[in-house]
Amino acid sequence: MNILYIGPRETGGRNGGEMIEERNQKLLEIICNGEVVFFAPNMRYQTYREKIAMCIGLTNERRNALKEIIKNKHFDLVFISQSYFGGYAKYIKKISPIPIVTFFHNAEIAYFFSARKKDKQIWRGFYYIAKVILNEFLAVRRSDKLITLNQRDSIALKKYYGRGSDFIMPTTFIDSFNENNAKNSIFDIDYLFVGSCFFANTEGLQWFIDKVLPYVKGDLYVVGNGMDKFGFSNLSDRIHISGFVNDLSNYYNRAKIVVSPIFSGSGMKTKTAEALMYGKIIVGTKEAFEGYIINSKCMKLCNTAEDFIEELNYLYSTKMSVVNRDARVHFQEYYKNEVLIPPLENFLKSCVVYDKRG
Repeated sequence: MNILYIGPRETGGRNGGEMIEERNQKLLEIICNGEVVFFAPNMRYQTYREKIAMCIGLTNERRNALKEIIKNKHFDLVFISQSYFGGYAKYIKKISPIPIVTFFHNAEIAYFFSARKKDKQIWRGFYYIAKVILNEFLAVRRSDKLITLNQRDSIALKKYYGRGSDFIMPTTFIDSFNENNAKNSIFDIDYLFVGSCFFANTEGLQWFIDKVLPYVKGDLYVVGNGMDKFGFSNLSDRIHISGFVNDLSNYYNRAKIVVSPIFSGSGMKTKTAEALMYGKIIVGTKEAFEGYIINSKCMKLCNTAEDFIEELNYLYSTKMSVVNRDARVHFQEYYKNEVLIPPLENFLKSCVVYDKRG
């Protein structure tokens, strides 16, 4: 199977979106024995006219380059890496009958409408929002098949655009856990929060600092790109904030409990699967576990401050193991990359059959 991949080549993703992109690329290469051609959209523009053209994802230069690739090589299908490139689906349908599959990291329109109630700054970037929603609309309407991370996003696409997804492809990871390193680590972090300086993360973390931390024992460690520069209030010597780090394994191995007080967002939280991979108990909200199969032995659902306080005080007084076996088993059964290979391969093959029948 030959696949044309529309999107930048990712290596060493820093945030959840980039990590999922890299995961998708590796899975496609495994399924196709490396027969994946990458086409990176140009995200820069020189003139105002190009800026308008970029609103649907293509400049003349990119359009001509894409046309040449499709003309000179046979592809069984096109995999568009995110709905942000929906304009490419529109253009490809004009020049070729190749079936198009688009992957949705979020239902962007649902996220914007949800976030506007809490983050009024988000609507100041009107051009960006208009571009994202227009491309998402084109992705839904011009793609043959749609993939979402979870059922919630599929329902949101159905609500706003009249069409849900055809395949659910949840967050997964390469299992890079090293148990020997974990057992040799200093077990000195009481509560760990992992996440970049993004509205949903800063909102949830500030809530945790205000509403929960004063009523539980232990210190909170925060790690994430830009978090050390954000102006959190009510800080104390019990709170330790770090910015971007190249390797999170040291923090996860040292952590007794991972906290995930997230109340806003779309898609799935990659850090939930990541914490399970490292064998950690997670205390999180409904949003933190959205799209996941919940194992109550290692995933503690708490939606109020009182819930968090009760659960954390109980866990703090309990002897914790460096590696929670229930978390590791749950990860290996549902959220390591290999689990997705058979169903994804079958789905992609059905897309090619779908095109031939049509």
